[in-house]
Amino acid sequence: MLTNIDAMENRHLSDTASDRIRRRVDRETRVVVGRLAMRSEQLDVARSGAIGSDVTTIENLAARLAGGFLSVVTMTELRRVVSEVVPKTDLGELNSIKTLPGFPSAASSALMRVWRSGIDMREFSGDERIEAILALDGAVRAVLPSGSLPPNDAVRLALARKESANAIFGRVRFRGMTELHAVWRELLSGLLEGGVEVVWDAGTSEVPEWLDPAVRIERVEAMRPAVSAYSCATARHEAVEALRWARKLLSEGVPASDIAIATVSTPEYDDYLHDLARGFEPGLHFVHGVPVARSREGQACAALADIVLRGLSQKRLRRLVALVGYHEGGPFENLNSDWAAALPVTAGLTSVVRWERAFEHMSDGDEIANVMMPVIRLLDGGVDAAEEAGRILFSAKATKLFAITWERALSNGPPESLDGILLRLREAEDKADRTLGLDRVAYMPASDLAACPRGHVRLMGLSSRGWPRNWSEDALIPDHVIPAKRLDPFPLSRVDKSDFITIIQTTRKDLTLSWPRRDMEGRRQGVSSLFDEDVGVLADDLRLAVRNATYLRLHGVPRHAYGESDRLFSRPSEFAATPRGISASTCWKAWRANDLSGYDGLIAANHPAVAAALSNVQSPTSLRRLLRDPQGFVWKYALGFNAPEYEDEPITLDARQFGNIVHGMLQIAVEALEKHGGLVKATDDNIETEVEHAAVAVGMRFEIGQPVPPALIWQASMQKAVNFCVRALKNRFDDLGGQKTFAEVPFGSDRERRTKVPWDIQERFNIPNTNISISGVIDRLDLSSDGRMARAIDYKSGRTPNSLNEIQIDGGKELQRVIYEFAVKALLKKVETVESLLYYPSDIAHAGLSDSASTLSRVSGALNLAKEGLANGISLPGVDAFQSFNDMAFALPANARANYLARKKDAFTEALGPATEIWECE
Repeated sequence: MLTNIDAMENRHLSDTASDRIRRRVDRETRVVVGRLAMRSEQLDVARSGAIGSDVTTIENLAARLAGGFLSVVTMTELRRVVSEVVPKTDLGELNSIKTLPGFPSAASSALMRVWRSGIDMREFSGDERIEAILALDGAVRAVLPSGSLPPNDAVRLALARKESANAIFGRVRFRGMTELHAVWRELLSGLLEGGVEVVWDAGTSEVPEWLDPAVRIERVEAMRPAVSAYSCATARHEAVEALRWARKLLSEGVPASDIAIATVSTPEYDDYLHDLARGFEPGLHFVHGVPVARSREGQACAALADIVLRGLSQKRLRRLVALVGYHEGGPFENLNSDWAAALPVTAGLTSVVRWERAFEHMSDGDEIANVMMPVIRLLDGGVDAAEEAGRILFSAKATKLFAITWERALSNGPPESLDGILLRLREAEDKADRTLGLDRVAYMPASDLAACPRGHVRLMGLSSRGWPRNWSEDALIPDHVIPAKRLDPFPLSRVDKSDFITIIQTTRKDLTLSWPRRDMEGRRQGVSSLFDEDVGVLADDLRLAVRNATYLRLHGVPRHAYGESDRLFSRPSEFAATPRGISASTCWKAWRANDLSGYDGLIAANHPAVAAALSNVQSPTSLRRLLRDPQGFVWKYALGFNAPEYEDEPITLDARQFGNIVHGMLQIAVEALEKHGGLVKATDDNIETEVEHAAVAVGMRFEIGQPVPPALIWQASMQKAVNFCVRALKNRFDDLGGQKTFAEVPFGSDRERRTKVPWDIQERFNIPNTNISISGVIDRLDLSSDGRMARAIDYKSGRTPNSLNEIQIDGGKELQRVIYEFAVKALLKKVETVESLLYYPSDIAHAGLSDSASTLSRVSGALNLAKEGLANGISLPGVDAFQSFNDMAFALPANARANYLARKKDAFTEALGPATEIWECE
């Protein structure tokens, strides 16, 4: 039990604490503009322990006074409502354009301008355009949620409760503002009438003329920072120099929280700075948020948008599934990460039917189809299924993000703007950062910096086209309907100038200006017109700085690099000393020298990878590459290089794809005709019928494994293939006597499993006088009933050469005939006569070998020379490397045909020696 003395002492202590709390409770509401100002003020209130202080925006101030659970409608919400009411609202003279893309956005902007201007639209009644805007206004108000108010309505309700303002807000301090829209001026006047102490903390800015004398004005003298100016090459160059400037300040001990980079047009610099900042320490804070497309969830939304807007494809669906993931509870939790391993990489799979067929040909296709086909069918619905697909596929965060994107796309016009909207969306970074990024170098819009100054500032984009931005009248309410000065008294150009003046007058220590000499299209541009205007006490300093601006070269050497990559690549001497730099420099010099080195393809003799490639079973295609491009042979068969992947839906079929279709159709058609009397006895009608049937089967198979053109072009290509095959088969050649015809006959292969062929497919044999095993597929083989006569035909779908009868091996390009003839003789022991032909059905022209024995001997010798050269480490480009169709060109130096290959042609030929002689053979 406390004694009386103890009780009196405790009561005295309690009273003293209460007094301290009362003295500290100074009810004040700070009204700011911009995200950075809001965060800074909140942090200041928290650190100073200012109990009773609140930080808010002018919109929230009006809504709070208007009543509980109310808010002022945002632009995003307004666009959604406008897009909802426009189709069913009679807009008079605007009816003819209300369905156009972008109309909801233009209408929302016009309506918001009217509300903020405080204009009574009835003042202009009678004008058709005004009547249309009034109709839109009424329709929007009828649909808006009851708690969401237009600015003028919020002010009207707030003024009705102005007597309560003092109790709610205490003192109201407007900080960091230079102007207010007319509708908010009414609110400020109402606060004064309600007995509220209003403070206009103008800082260094001019005080608006309309401000009531009862408002207490607080001003400080304009700062006089040191001013410097820099002319940069491009916007990206500006971004690089900005980070270098920030690094310099940090090295001098300047706190990161006192450094700011700003511009009026942030989208022009966002991508550059986001990429560059990865190597910048201690990091760059994006005040206006980072692009959502940079996050995994954003990429997943982009992948879904890609499919619903552009259609199904294997690449698009693989990307979507990988980004959605295989986590528990997700739509693909029962799917293995290698679910698509059995699908041909080149298959486009641009329709539901093609996906179904692809899964039918997979060993575990049923299990995969059970998971994938419902999703594929849903995605095939396009934009109509986008919203449902987002709910089913995505996690909570991604679903919310996609819903926002989808809503904004619809409110902006057609759904086709979905991916464009996604690219423009921003999200706050560092949500778990308790300092909200205020302790880092900040990059922000100029408006945010004007509201929340820093000591060291760099302004970018001060070009003639960049700052101030051009003004344009309202798209729906032009100047002759309502004067622009009343509708929009703060156009972009005026806002940009005001922000510029505020920034230069509030920057305490260091003001750095920069501009790009050329815009994104490469057009030359001058400096901003702001430097010729009256911008306050710093006007002369600015003009002097611009006249003496430092001209920065794009590849100049910086004194302070922003990161390691910038340091190395900006200082060639340092980079050249690194292992990577030494290798790059040596390679570059070797490419430009006339003599040969390892960078050209001289490798160790008897290299195991090359030896393994040479020991494999070869084909006519690989042998052609061995003879005509040894380096291409090594890249393709020893290193496994492949040409870049196909398009999902190419415009046309290339020659190789068309040839594969033709060969597939010929095989099916010939086998069918042989079952019914043989090709020799088949009528033209029979041939046409079987080719048509073959086209259906081959077309379906090709759609599963290869990318196909759009439907109309695909149908035309298939018809072209049908015509080619019909022409090829109608020319039956001379009957060999009880002739039997085979198509697409494989030999020397252990991968084929066909039975209706005249020999053992897996039987191996070497090309005479070499140790090279050969395999291949003969396009067509005619065989007499007694097995003594044979005819091997190599179909050609291209244009017939002028000197067809003179062609034997054509410099190593045409190896099929000589190899086919030898293969037939090696595999059919009874055969005595073999005719090997090149056949061009388009012109019904064919030619055989004049001397097959000597031709085969010549090919054997050339192959031995080529193989010996590779074994000795001479892996150099051959004559095929100079051709435009070279599929290994991507691995050569840029523009190799005109520079690198042309420079070293003689050296290559000399080093390859006798192996090049076959290039001159007919």
